[in-house]
Amino acid sequence: EKILLGLAFYGREFNTSGLYHSSTGGDATYGYADIVPLIGNGWVYHWDNVSKVPYLTNTAGNKLITFDDTVSVKLKCEYAVNKKLAGCMIWALGHDKIADNQPLLNTAANVLKIQTGIDGRPNPEIPKTIFFKAFPNPFNTSVKLELNLRREQSVRLQIFDVSGHLVARLLGATVLAKGKYDFFWNAGSHSSGEYIVVAQSQYQRIEKRIVLIK
Repeated sequence: EKILLGLAFYGREFNTSGLYHSSTGGDATYGYADIVPLIGNGWVYHWDNVSKVPYLTNTAGNKLITFDDTVSVKLKCEYAVNKKLAGCMIWALGHDKIADNQPLLNTAANVLKIQTGIDGRPNPEIPKTIFFKAFPNPFNTSVKLELNLRREQSVRLQIFDVSGHLVARLLGATVLAKGKYDFFWNAGSHSSGEYIVVAQSQYQRIEKRIVLIK
């Protein structure tokens, strides 16, 4: 119930004479939207009934591309439902965009929407365990970050720039009792702009944008 099944919206190209043969390469990748036009244009579609996935071979017989299509995505999502997994994850959204359609994403959505909970019933709303405030916001040099915990939990409090780089770690995986906690971030050495404060525990993750104006 904690496992996500991976769905690949991309494929990898290998130098090989066939499926299950020795190979090299694998570094070249194609989005699904790039793979579809190859079928019939120097590449032949095959179905591996063992792994339940398609693959392509080139007409020269020395290359192979592994990938998922709508059939294999449907089978994988059905497997996730039947095995009562937590769900599926995708790498990466957008790789299957063909014109105004996303066939792989639509296939996954059609299968997975029939089960929104482990036991087949809709999940109840998860109670919030963290309430979070930042003030003043926007701020000049220093901002106060207020955490209000509704139960004991292990909490991380970190600040990232908009590119995703960690700029400050105010709290690292520390078990805190239920109650209110105040933290201060002095951003005097950082440039003006938006930053993202992330408060995360084993129960919940909250992101809040703060703006530094000097």
